[in-house]
Amino acid sequence: MKKIAFIISAAFILVINSYAQKKITETKDFQLELSVGLNKPLGKYLYKFGTDNEGFAKNGLMLNFAVKQNFNNFFGLKFSVGAMINPVNSDYFHLNVFLPDVRAEFGKWFNIVIAAGPYFYLLSKDNIFELSLSPCLINAGSPPVFYARYDNNLNEIVYKNEYSRGNGLSLGVNPEFSLIQDIASNKKLKIFFNYLLSKSNIEYENRVYFKDENDEYKWVTHEKTRSVQIQAIIIGVGLIF
Repeated sequence: MKKIAFIISAAFILVINSYAQKKITETKDFQLELSVGLNKPLGKYLYKFGTDNEGFAKNGLMLNFAVKQNFNNFFGLKFSVGAMINPVNSDYFHLNVFLPDVRAEFGKWFNIVIAAGPYFYLLSKDNIFELSLSPCLINAGSPPVFYARYDNNLNEIVYKNEYSRGNGLSLGVNPEFSLIQDIASNKKLKIFFNYLLSKSNIEYENRVYFKDENDEYKWVTHEKTRSVQIQAIIIGVGLIF
């Protein structure tokens, strides 16, 4: 994360130095925006050893597309769709993956974030400072998991535990602060910082394959729900055109 933060900071400094003497153009009434950033999980969404984890999430990416409508030199409305992707630690669901006869595969969190709301901005000689206050709808997608134990010869599976990708809709908040600079005709570079918070009840399916009391193998399926707080900060760059 430190390396990415350094790269973003360096890009920001280069933009400021290159365009410090240039007066920023007026914003267009209608704008499109593409952005990418690093998302850093927080709270119970973040994996921490020995704590009460909910998400077991590690650092990931945030990809976003937005449509903006400016009404004057101060106020506008913004609609955005984003994908928040996070790998998980192998402690997910507290499965023991370090045994020699175990095979485990973990998917990633894939959260869709849809936000809409007002934003406010100030025009200066060199920059645009923008603050958006958008409530959001999040479809939290928990990682699928495959876990299997083999016999002593590693030839036959004697136990399997599978978790399907879960889904849960919830409302959240997604404020963002941005610094924007001209880079070309009708194009602008955006450096941004935002915060995401939502509490989701995620429904998923758990299938277990095991040997019963009659020494026969069978599948048992459980429908489950778990509550996960999705919380992260995102730092990144974007292109406005």
